[in-house]
Amino acid sequence: MIKIIAEPANYWHGDFNLLKGVMSEAIACQADFFKLQLFNPAKLGNAWQGKRKRYEMLEIKAEQLTNLKEMADNYGIELIGTVNTTDKIELLQEKDVNNVKIASGQLHPLLVNAIAGHRWDRVFVSTGMIIKVEELEIIDSLEDCCDELIVMHCVSLYPTHDAECNMGRITSLKTLFPNYTIGYSDHHMDELPCIIAMAKGAEYIEKHFILEPCFGPTSEIGATPKELERICMVRNRVNRMEGNGQLSCQNRECESYRHYQGRFLLDG
Repeated sequence: MIKIIAEPANYWHGDFNLLKGVMSEAIACQADFFKLQLFNPAKLGNAWQGKRKRYEMLEIKAEQLTNLKEMADNYGIELIGTVNTTDKIELLQEKDVNNVKIASGQLHPLLVNAIAGHRWDRVFVSTGMIIKVEELEIIDSLEDCCDELIVMHCVSLYPTHDAECNMGRITSLKTLFPNYTIGYSDHHMDELPCIIAMAKGAEYIEKHFILEPCFGPTSEIGATPKELERICMVRNRVNRMEGNGQLSCQNRECESYRHYQGRFLLDG
């Protein structure tokens, strides 16, 4: 069964009511998960110090995460926390958010080992910005800490153009990780790659999602409510079309069989 992840990225500009509004729209569109970015501005590297005030404004505080978790529980959606620093792992555990994601370019042993030291429902790993395939071997160390390990195809370009989507990589990841679930994290400007990912067997589809007040350097890749709703409706249809894989006739097919049976006699 395919599930949809809506991500507001950092487009909410420190306005917590706007963040809750984006989550409400994601719920209305029938998304299954709402993904948050959790980071500690005090641990920004030198290259990011110029954006420290912005990240201080965007840091999700403990009481805000409590509020969002209660809202998620009330409306039947789950939270995912993307963590960039190990202290935020403890925050997720404290607030009973049992889904965690490692972002593209964050497959660092310190972060991976910290996540592996806790128990999770799901661990998502984005595979963008991988220079060597051998870098993905660290994913195996997460297998025993979660009920489901999801490896996400991702292209770390904002936006990703058609010729850069490399959707065949989903098949490659399925071959490389036959025991894990494969998903797709999208940075394209429309929903076609998400639909292709569904057809290729990706079971989780992550899409950036915005409301009109949201804007930022990559907000052009964010789906509008109508676009996210359309993706979710396609997901619903694909899930129905998947069926149970049985080889024998379905009920209506059996009726067709009985209707046509004996109409033509075989020679001899």
